[in-house]
Amino acid sequence: MEKENNNLNTVIFSKAFFIWVGGILFSFIILVMMIKIKFFDKDKYLEISKSYFAIKEDIIPALRGNIYAEDGTLIATSSPRYDIYLDFVAIDSALWKDSSKFLCDSLSAFAKDLGIKNNRCTQLKNEKKKNNRYFKLFTNISFYDMMRLSHFPIFNRGRYKGGFIVVTRNSRELIFGELAKRTIGYQIDKYYVGLEGAYENVLKGIDGKRLIKRVAPGQWLPLSENEEIKPVDGKDILTTIDIYLQEITHNALYNHLKKHKAHHGTAIVMEVSTGEIKAIANLTRTKDSSYVEDFNYAIGEGYEPGSTFKLFSLMAALDDGKISPNDQLPTGKGELVFRDKRGNVISVLKDAHEGGYGTITVRQAFELSSNVGVAMATMKAFGKNPAYFVNKLKQYGVLNPLNLEIPGEAKPFMIEPGQQGWSNLISLPWLSIGYGVKLSPIHLLTYYNAIANGGKVVKPRFVKAILQKNDTIQKFAPIVLRESLCKPQTVKILQSFMEGVVERGTAQILKTAPFKIAGKTSTAQISRGGKYKESGSAQYYAGFVGYFPADNPKYSCIVVINRPAAGEYYGGSVAAPVFLEIADKIYSYKNELFQKDTTSSITPYLNTITTYNKINQSISLLKWRLSIPVPEDFGDIVKLNNTQIESFLPKKAIKSTVFPSLVGLKAQDAIDILEFLGCRPILEGRGEVSAQLPPAGTPIRKGMKVILKLK
Repeated sequence: MEKENNNLNTVIFSKAFFIWVGGILFSFIILVMMIKIKFFDKDKYLEISKSYFAIKEDIIPALRGNIYAEDGTLIATSSPRYDIYLDFVAIDSALWKDSSKFLCDSLSAFAKDLGIKNNRCTQLKNEKKKNNRYFKLFTNISFYDMMRLSHFPIFNRGRYKGGFIVVTRNSRELIFGELAKRTIGYQIDKYYVGLEGAYENVLKGIDGKRLIKRVAPGQWLPLSENEEIKPVDGKDILTTIDIYLQEITHNALYNHLKKHKAHHGTAIVMEVSTGEIKAIANLTRTKDSSYVEDFNYAIGEGYEPGSTFKLFSLMAALDDGKISPNDQLPTGKGELVFRDKRGNVISVLKDAHEGGYGTITVRQAFELSSNVGVAMATMKAFGKNPAYFVNKLKQYGVLNPLNLEIPGEAKPFMIEPGQQGWSNLISLPWLSIGYGVKLSPIHLLTYYNAIANGGKVVKPRFVKAILQKNDTIQKFAPIVLRESLCKPQTVKILQSFMEGVVERGTAQILKTAPFKIAGKTSTAQISRGGKYKESGSAQYYAGFVGYFPADNPKYSCIVVINRPAAGEYYGGSVAAPVFLEIADKIYSYKNELFQKDTTSSITPYLNTITTYNKINQSISLLKWRLSIPVPEDFGDIVKLNNTQIESFLPKKAIKSTVFPSLVGLKAQDAIDILEFLGCRPILEGRGEVSAQLPPAGTPIRKGMKVILKLK
């Protein structure tokens, strides 16, 4: 019995000993772990604790203000976009096993619709094995696509059973895509360009703040709505852009760039009296030969303007009375050869016209864009004092920055006497025709616009007002940079010069317009590495700048096409047709540009031509009388004088120097008359003529377009 008790005590003692030793060992391990955590792994476990129980301040982004066209049409706005994340821990394993195949089928169809090659199915299986709690599935998708995803298998169980997490953010949307994209602006990295950047402080608003707590790695929830500071939404801006004119300008430039395979181009339409920019297009050729808006050439590209600069050279000489429009210039065969003291040829300035123009006037030199003629006129006026010429241009403000709202303006540049590269032998004549000077297209347009505006220089403007909740809180008036660019008589001479370019000079293609256009062509060779290549490998700018209607200017416009590569490169054949297309469509669209013809079927016709059938319908009503008998073969054409038919004319005898009134005629009758007058009818609509462009009394130019608006 005693032996059994001893064995029992031994067993108990042994067990107690092991328990005691184990307890001491376990306590020692705990102590070591505590020391390790306290002194060696403190930072690690603090981060782990923060990942689950952190609280921090979060920004509530303010809603960015809208950008509107001048008529209130929305151009740029902020709209919600969605990022989709998955929490695989929340997805039950049985649900995943039963429905993952169907989910993958749905995602495959979804990815195909979005043009995404990777439907992510294989990746999802791997992430499920890892139990990733915040896997990024899709980013920046629309509301429609987000809702579509939310109905897919598994996802339709929501966030806590289907692991479907939706993060909403505001995304900037350009409503009209590429139209004026670079000017309206968009975000590059963290910064905005264009008007978005220029008016950042107006548009961005004031962000709000709130406290948020971390509930899982990468997942945060607001602590309390009471802790929020509400955001203040940004203000809106009302631009000067006319969306219809913008579309006209964009499409015209796009089509002609594509036709001429040009590298890039720009076109700007400005309102003459106010300087408001109504349209601005900047297009660059891509690898697939399409064109996109990725740089604002209109503002940011300084280029040698070539022949369009001749306006300023002659302005300075005319303004000082050193030349007159009818002065004779012996241009000979169209070459000026410059030699050094040893007789070596250092430069040859040529006219584009083979064989030259002989002796021409200053007016003709401008109209025909004679390099030799303009250089001779400039040297006659300023050859002994070229510094005075440069200072004269500075006085005009031609070399002053415009300080536009939109940043990135190219700095005007002109070589001057005393600077490196200036030559007393050749710099002045080359400068007079636009080489050795750099201006941006919008800078050049500003000063041509001043000629259209009677000499008043107005600053280009892109924004009319700042709005807040549809209320105007700030308006922007036109800014006059100079009340008078030059003497009034000089302005009139230059206006007549530019009209002559279209009537008799290098832009006669514009004579077909149903209104008068004034302007100047330009063909400038591009310098590469400071040198101009031989003609076979040369590259060019083709340009045209002018205004319309010439007799009552409403809009000015510049077109510059860089490096056309389809054979043609002259301003008159490459850039002028773009100007014509823009001007034609604007003229047709803007009713205020033409005089509405009020002649109706019961209003007496005054000294005009019409058809007998039309008049016959109104004879009894108007109490007209026929003063002569109706001939058998009169061709249905009659000449009227007040309320009396003066004579019947055969069609072949129709002659007139001004347009008759065609209002009220049937379309075919109007077409017959126009064809015999040598004009090109363009019909809009059906039925009788309700309006015509140009109006009755406009001088006829052979080949010009006549727009007939039909009822």
